[in-house]
Formats: sequence, structure tokens, C-alpha cells
Amino acid sequence: MTAQESPGDAAESSVDNTGSLLKSSAVMAAGTVVSRVTGFLRVVVIMAALGSGPLSNAYNTANNAPYSIYELFLGGVLSAVLVPLFVRANKRSLDEGTVYAQRLLTLVALVLLGLAVLSVVGAPAIMSLIANRMAGDQREVGIAFLRYLLPQILFLGIGAVLIAVLQSRRRFAAPMWVPVLNNLTVITTGLVFAYVVHGQPTPQTITPGETALLGIGTSAGIVVQTLAFIPPLWRAGFRPRPRLGFGKLGLGAIGRMGTWTIVFVLSNLAQLFVVTNIAGAVDRALPDDSAINYGYTPYQNAFTVFALPHAIAAVSVITALLPRMSSHAADEMFHLVRDDLSTGVRLSAALIVPAAAAMIALGEPIGLTIFNHGHYTAGNAGYTGLVLAAFALGLVPFSIFQLLLRVFYALQDTRTPALVNLVGTLSTIAIGAIGYLVLPLRYVVIMLALSYGLGYLVNTVLAAHILSRRLGGVDARKILGSLARMVTAAAPAAVVAWFAATGITAAVGRHSLGGAVAVVAGGSIILLGFVILARVLRVTEVQTLAGTFRDRIGRGR
Repeated sequence: MTAQESPGDAAESSVDNTGSLLKSSAVMAAGTVVSRVTGFLRVVVIMAALGSGPLSNAYNTANNAPYSIYELFLGGVLSAVLVPLFVRANKRSLDEGTVYAQRLLTLVALVLLGLAVLSVVGAPAIMSLIANRMAGDQREVGIAFLRYLLPQILFLGIGAVLIAVLQSRRRFAAPMWVPVLNNLTVITTGLVFAYVVHGQPTPQTITPGETALLGIGTSAGIVVQTLAFIPPLWRAGFRPRPRLGFGKLGLGAIGRMGTWTIVFVLSNLAQLFVVTNIAGAVDRALPDDSAINYGYTPYQNAFTVFALPHAIAAVSVITALLPRMSSHAADEMFHLVRDDLSTGVRLSAALIVPAAAAMIALGEPIGLTIFNHGHYTAGNAGYTGLVLAAFALGLVPFSIFQLLLRVFYALQDTRTPALVNLVGTLSTIAIGAIGYLVLPLRYVVIMLALSYGLGYLVNTVLAAHILSRRLGGVDARKILGSLARMVTAAAPAAVVAWFAATGITAAVGRHSLGGAVAVVAGGSIILLGFVILARVLRVTEVQTLAGTFRDRIGRGR
């Protein structure tokens, strides 16, 4: 608050900022919900077509590779620097910002085109690196999938630049809605694959044509998604076009920031490498007649569900806040950065905390509801739900750290979060490795999911401590007080929901229908119980969200 600004003015400004944040977040959250629902359908269709076995493990491993390679070589750098750089360029002039973005887009496309070509050529070596114990027909199919999927690297980078241009111009809707087209493309591919393949496909029975269908169809989704960003960019006044003159980009500063971002990404890839190989070792150690796959596929599918509340609540808030925080940081108004952080954490937590409670209490029925279709058995679906519950214990620190990370990026500091993340990653790897050595096979992947959350808890504590010193505090007392009241409101409702869901699945059956009934009943208990107790405990963030929801419903009538 400046000397000329009265407390009333500051309060009014805070309310206006919160309202603007909620409005932007609501638009993005709606798009994210549709995107994630179709994303779930995509996973369900692919898993129903492939089952939960060696073929699905090969596909999932190969499908993760383009994202991992892109993140390692450029993606992490782009996510850290693009929006702050574009915001600062736009503050000088919108025309200058446009030229700057066009040059960077051209450079990114050229670099990633070369990387994609090299990756396709080196697919066998990449498979050896990311799944070094995969062998025989499973390895050969995995390599074939890689060759169809690795060209995505180019389009992932182009899409990242286009998204950052939109966000720097406060156009938030398209990046959340456009992925629906990607999901629909892959869903169509999965349905066609299931139609042409008869019986349970395996690495031994899948044909080259069927492999090509699944691989090309999956990559086509990313291409469609990238092209769909062009119309909203035109409406925002930006024309994607090649432009040289890379010396004017300030590559030295980008390089310095990017070096530490690569360290950040490498630590995450090291964690992914360990997780993939531990889960793969569990796969190979299982007897051939095992009814349940305790390996990588349930881990990957559970993580997909785990990420949904974060994507709807936290990512929407983070995306709306980053341009604002970057502008405040550029103007050295650090008290406003601190206020943005506090508001973002508390508002997103009002959705994240009850969502985590629901996944912990209803993990198994959620797994049955989503995954018990086609070749994905009830046993595998239920186990996936247990892994989800383990992941959910770390949802709150995971989401908070993502917000803290963006504060560092707004301050153009990539070194500190890279070092912090390294500590958290080492914690995750150590806990997961110990679990593999001492636990029965069926508990190893559950421990991997638990270790993921514990690593982010370490990250969050360290990052918050460092930012508190840099910003003159992070409003810790207010944040922790709100979190404590939210957990107190959610916990009793979650316990009641667990008992109700357990009884329902026992009565209706342990299958997708029984799971759905249990999820609806248990979810209703958690929602109503949380809202009522939050009101009693005066959790103002929940009341703010409820008021915004009522206002939007009222305007829709």
C-alpha cells in the first residue's frame, strides 16, 4: 500500500483483483473440465482397446517419450521464461512484443525440427534409455510406437510458444479448450483400433498396420491441437510467421535462465526414469498368471486422474496469475506479488483440499468407474484406484509448489527452484527405491505414488521459506490458517463417504456400475459436508467461490 492509498482503497483493489482472477479462472476451469473429461475418455478408450499388460506398457512408455525429450531440451526452458519475457516485451510496445514472439517461434521451430528428426533416427537408443529392461517383442513394438510418436516434439514446442503469446495478452480460454480436439482425435483412433483388432492385442499379435494406426492417430491429435491455436491468435492481433534476426532475442539471458531450467527438468526425468524402471521391474517379477498388473500402467493411469483437480483449480489460477505477477515483478512491486501468491494458494486450495479428500476416500470406486471397461479388469481398475488414493495425499503440496514455482519465474529466477526441486526429487527417488527393496510387489507402486507427494512436500517447504525471505513474507499465517480450516472441514465428510462407498460397492458389486454409484453418493457427502463445515468454520475462500458460482448461475438464467 502506497502512502497515497487508503486502507479502503487497498481493500477495494484486492476485491477487484480477486474478482478478475476468479472470472479468468472460471473460464479456464470450464475448458479444463471439458478437456479433462475427454482426456479421461481418451484413456478409457485406449486402455479398453489395449488392456493392462505388456502392450499398453509399451504404448504408455513410448507416448511419454516425446514429452520427456521436449521438456529436457527445450520445454522446461520455454515454460519458465516465455510468459515473463513476452509480458516485458509487450510492456515496451505491442508491436515489439509481436516481432519478439515471431522470432522466438521461428527459432524454436527450427531447433525442434532437428531434434525430432534425430529422435526418430535414434528411437532404439531412446527405448534402451527409458525402459532398459524391456525386451523381445514388447521392445520392438515400443520402438515402432516411438517412431510414430516422436515427431510430436516439433508441435509441442510450437504450441507452447503460441500458448504463451495468448497468455501474455490475457487470452486464457483457447489454451484450455483446444486440447479437446486432441482428445477427440485420439478417441477416434482408439475406437477404430478396437474395431479392426479382434481379441486381446499383445506385442506378439499386433500387426505393423495396427501399430501405425495407433501411433499416427495419437500424433495427429497434437498436430490438430497446434493448428487450432491459430484462429484465436489472429483475433488477439498476432500473426504466426517466420522471422529471422535471432541476435535480437537476448539469447544470453534466456540461456542463463534456461540452463537452470534444464537442471530442473533433468531431475524430473531422473525421477521418471527410476519410477518407470522400478514399475517395469515389478511387471517382470509378476507371475504369468497374475490377475492384476501392479506395474507402470496403473501408476500412469492413476496419475492422469490425480492431475485433474490440479488442472481445473490450480492451473487455471496459476495461468491467470502469471502475467499479472510478471508485470508486478517487472515493476518491482513485490508486495503485490506476495498478495497474488497468497490469493492464488488459498483460492485454489478451496477446491484442491476437498478433491484430495474425495480421491483418498473414494479412490477404489473412482478407479472402478473410470477404468473397468473392455480388457481392463475390475481387479486392475480397483488397484489403480488405490494408487490414486496414495497420490492424492500429496495433491495439496504438489499444487502449492506449482504456484511457488511461477513466482520464481515471474522474478526471472530459475536457479533457486531447480536446486529446490533437486532436493525433492532425491527424496522421492530414495523413498521409492526403499519401497521396492522392502515391500511386497503389490505395494511398490503405491509407495511410488506416496513418495511423489512427499517429494513435493519437501519442495513446498523449502521454496516457501526462500520466497518468504525474498518477498518479505508469503502471508504464511493466513495461508496455513485457511488450509487448517479446510482440512478440518473435509476430513469428517471423507470418513463418512468412505464408509458409505464401501457399503455401496459391497451391495451393488465391485464393478464400474457399483463404483459409479459409490462415487456419486460419496462425492455428494463430501461436497455437502465440506461446504457446510466450511461455512461453520468461516472459510472465506469457500464462501467467495460459492458466491461466484451463484452469480454465474444467476446470470445464466
